[in-house]
Amino acid sequence: MKKSIRNILASFFLSSIFISSSLLKAQDLGANFNENIDKASTTLITKSAVKWIRGFVNVPMYCLNLSTNGTVTGVNDYGIQTLSGINTLINAKNVTVNDERVKVIFSLKMDFTTKNMGVPASGSTEMGYVLTSVEKLLKEKNLGASIDILVVGNEPMWETPVADANNYEAFLNQLIDKVDSLKTANNWNYEIFAGSLNKASTNKTHAILQKVLKIAKENPKISGLDVHEHVTLLSDAENDIKYLRETQGFTKKMMCTEFSLVWLWDAHENDILGSWGALNGYSSTMKMYEWLNAVMLKSYAGTPVSQDLFRSYFESTSWYPKNWFNTFYDLFKKYNFSVIFYGIQNLPTKSQLTSSSALWTVNFVYNGTYLGLDSDNIGNTNPLVYPAFKTITDSLNIVNTAISTVSFTNSSYKIYPNPAKTFLNIFSNNKELSSVNVKIYNMQSEQVYSNQATSIPLKINLNEVNILQGWYLVNIACKSGNFSNKILIE
Repeated sequence: MKKSIRNILASFFLSSIFISSSLLKAQDLGANFNENIDKASTTLITKSAVKWIRGFVNVPMYCLNLSTNGTVTGVNDYGIQTLSGINTLINAKNVTVNDERVKVIFSLKMDFTTKNMGVPASGSTEMGYVLTSVEKLLKEKNLGASIDILVVGNEPMWETPVADANNYEAFLNQLIDKVDSLKTANNWNYEIFAGSLNKASTNKTHAILQKVLKIAKENPKISGLDVHEHVTLLSDAENDIKYLRETQGFTKKMMCTEFSLVWLWDAHENDILGSWGALNGYSSTMKMYEWLNAVMLKSYAGTPVSQDLFRSYFESTSWYPKNWFNTFYDLFKKYNFSVIFYGIQNLPTKSQLTSSSALWTVNFVYNGTYLGLDSDNIGNTNPLVYPAFKTITDSLNIVNTAISTVSFTNSSYKIYPNPAKTFLNIFSNNKELSSVNVKIYNMQSEQVYSNQATSIPLKINLNEVNILQGWYLVNIACKSGNFSNKILIE
């Protein structure tokens, strides 16, 4: 009995945390566009049902004038004014998903390896140009007003000469001061995150990584830290996050704007197709990257392979982890990440892979590169990603909407008993409710029950559907609308 009460109290405590979060009611999942922010169309956003989008601009490349030897000679006003992605991000703020406006994360990619420019010295004319270019970028069409989280930096470990570590530290603090003062002066509301750290556990001694982490922890103007988790093994991602959360004691907010198994794909790109190839019309000695090239050309020609065929190759191997996307998602939830982002779309192309290519093209949710386009000219869904992606976004949209709008009394229906032990009954006085869609979610926003009922009253045997003790959210969708209630299963 004491154990049962303890479990109920624990469940109630967890659900209270889940409901009371002011920014994100559950760990959100967003769409990453990287540098292709001009591709963040309303059609794609609404189709994917995400409420967050993310993109970046390479500031040195597009916002600065550089000489052939990398000297900063001025601000590239024309480059800033003609960035097509600015209008796209601003327009995205007018898109609504389940009556919520889309939120925007914008990363300032400071690639100081561009033309070997290096990090300008603090107080130099060149540094002044860099900071002014950021100011003009954020003021262009009042872009800053459309940003919810501004990330300063994008994988600086790879984009900053290690010899410039001290200069980068000074620059990053000045950049934070600049974007914070702009926020105040222009009545903008973005949070400022430092970023984006990659392979933190294996690069823990990297001078640039340590500078960024120190600033993220100590600078009060920084709300959180952005990380990227492109890994070979899922355990690599957990090692990175444990290093930051536990070893380094980072307690501020964290998010992940990029994650994938790209290095796992790469580790096997020269594997032969073997018996799977022979069974499916390919040479058994054809290598994986060669097969992907063939699939790519069929997609470009408008005759893509089926999603089942594409999935079946990966699932035929001994190395492919079938539930990898959900494992990533659960890992980020475990360490209290507020929002994570995954690559959303690529398009058909003729560009061929080599035996040493990075296989980023395998990743995307809507994968036009390998699976062709649908009737909306959006990539067909990637069977390696989309099922888990859709389940998560569906549950987030249901749970987040229900928690923000739920009334615990509703004249249209009744759910009883509450608490329930063996059976759960759904009843309505509304005779027009001839068909209802009933879904039950746990407090981790995972769907545990679904039933398209042709009539009500409906009686659910909790033992038969294996719903365990704890708090749940029951969502009822019918012609009259969506209704939700929180229930306790004892």
